[in-house]
Amino acid sequence: MILYYNKIIISLYNIAVSQLIHQKRIDKQEMRNMSRAEDKFEILEATSIYAHSIDQNKWEWTETILADTVTLDYSTMIQKPPIQLEKKKIIYEMWKPFLEQLHTSQHLLSTPIIEFPEEDQAVCWAYIQAQHVADPEEKQKWLVGARYKFDLKKENSKWLITGIQINYIWSEGGLPDEYYVPIVQAFQ
Repeated sequence: MILYYNKIIISLYNIAVSQLIHQKRIDKQEMRNMSRAEDKFEILEATSIYAHSIDQNKWEWTETILADTVTLDYSTMIQKPPIQLEKKKIIYEMWKPFLEQLHTSQHLLSTPIIEFPEEDQAVCWAYIQAQHVADPEEKQKWLVGARYKFDLKKENSKWLITGIQINYIWSEGGLPDEYYVPIVQAFQ
């Protein structure tokens, strides 16, 4: 449903741009800037789908926004070097086993900044607060504050996440050690 409404907005945007070009009210530089605005919108959508999909266990959504191979850098949290894994391994052997054992999780992204080091590459920085609740009755919760760095690449007219770096800032609480096993095993 989200994607349907976003496509309508992009279509209306493209119609408006076409009319401005036809009326010669827009030059090439303005057109490039507007194109970057559309790219930024699509990048924000990809990072939002990431957060919603992992919290709602919508793994088919997660698959649509990850490149075939993704670099994960959790080094500020687990003191292990970055790894490069196939998306299905990340989703189904790491994130799914970790998150589906929880009662709930909530990943809130905020204040994104997007840069374009290359025409078909982007970096999106965003703060995150991620709440992980194993047992609300027992107060088994882990709240993490961090800064995410998403690396993205445009492939076949679609922005895909090629890297996720978590820059740990703070945390509160914790989960029993066995909950972290799928994450730790992926970095072995």
